[in-house]
Amino acid sequence: MPTKRISSPPHQNLPAALEARRRQAERALGRPVSIREVRIQDPGFRGRIKMTGERLIIEYQVAQSGYFWEAGLIERLLLLALKGETNLTLREDE
Repeated sequence: MPTKRISSPPHQNLPAALEARRRQAERALGRPVSIREVRIQDPGFRGRIKMTGERLIIEYQVAQSGYFWEAGLIERLLLLALKGETNLTLREDE
């Protein structure tokens, strides 16, 4: 019987430390974890965690593509996911 693939491909622009944390989250949660940047017209939006099928998706508001000013935010979202959060939105004042 073939084994189920848990790991997703590396995020193409994620710094090595965050990629390692993403893979750690995949192993701990037993499901693929995707991290992607979004641009939302809500100035208070910072990021969110959501489930789509078997995949956990972490989205973060990007200030400037290619720069990881948001590394702390991504780290926080990953830690919240590891604590069991699967449907959460972070706003500027939180």
